Amino acid sequence: MLVKERVGEGTRFSNNEFELDFSTSESELIVHMIDLLSSNQDIYPVIDFENNEFSYPSLLEIGDTSEILGILEKLASEKFSIIKRVIHERIPVCPDHPQYLAAVLRLYCPSCFSSDIKKLHLIEHRSCGYIEESDHRLIPKKCKYCNKTIQDPITEIRKIGRWYHCNKCKSKFDKCEFKLHCIKYDHDFDISQSIIIDIPAYRLRSCGRLSPFYTVALMTKLKTMLESSGLKVNTSFKLKSETEHRGLLYVFNSDKSSAIVDILNSEDEIGDEQVSSTIVKALHLSPNITIFVGIGNISKKAQIMAENHRISVVTEDTFEKISSAVVRIIASAFGVNSHGGESGE
Repeated sequence: MLVKERVGEGTRFSNNEFELDFSTSESELIVHMIDLLSSNQDIYPVIDFENNEFSYPSLLEIGDTSEILGILEKLASEKFSIIKRVIHERIPVCPDHPQYLAAVLRLYCPSCFSSDIKKLHLIEHRSCGYIEESDHRLIPKKCKYCNKTIQDPITEIRKIGRWYHCNKCKSKFDKCEFKLHCIKYDHDFDISQSIIIDIPAYRLRSCGRLSPFYTVALMTKLKTMLESSGLKVNTSFKLKSETEHRGLLYVFNSDKSSAIVDILNSEDEIGDEQVSSTIVKALHLSPNITIFVGIGNISKKAQIMAENHRISVVTEDTFEKISSAVVRIIASAFGVNSHGGESGE
């Protein structure tokens, strides 16, 4: 069970095994991750075999790989299930030196175990039926039998067979011996002995948007964007139940104009009862504008009720769309732009 511990400059949530403090450096990383994932962008790794590492370029600007992996794994854990861990790549590595990623496939002659082999093809010239043996990399420019120039090998030449030739013992064979080669320590090992390293990618779960962390990360992003426009923002968060939670942002500027952004995240349909709560907050705080952000399905009746009380309703499906809509409404009402300062109008 996720519980709120503190509300103030940062908001901390914890359960029995995991604590996430949104006033720490983890906050920016989490917001950036969920922001990317909510826009249907999976977080993919890039593998650097030369330097024996893999990283996540879309996140490198705000954290190193070890920090990123730690938080990604926590958010993908069964306890939180915000994001889904999927296998992007499975890499076979040396059983004696599994800490090194680079291994290459080597082909050997089954008779003398030499690696000095070449691949051959048996090819047919379609127009005259002439058959000859050819190196798989070299397609003849002219038929040896009919002397006709071959202009389009794809349509004029048919491959009817394949084998290998050993330059050392001169034998021909259909199947090679395959070995993996540990580049770091220069030795072969059987493929069956290799250790498989899973390199993960991450994506937002279908139910990830209903997580309390999603709501708090959205609040953090909105707070950062609004403060960059020269506005002041206070936040609070309330976990009403395991299926419903809501966040509130109180926004104001130097001339005392104010706005509230009420964010409701619910697995169940958002109805007029939840919007009524926003109306009560607006009556109590008397802001110049009120914005209701519904994460989940919102009923038509609830939307009409909000609009009848001059409450702007935002129901976009990604961080970027929600944030842009909220900031646009507030910036227009307060006469500021999204980059900070007065709008000049």
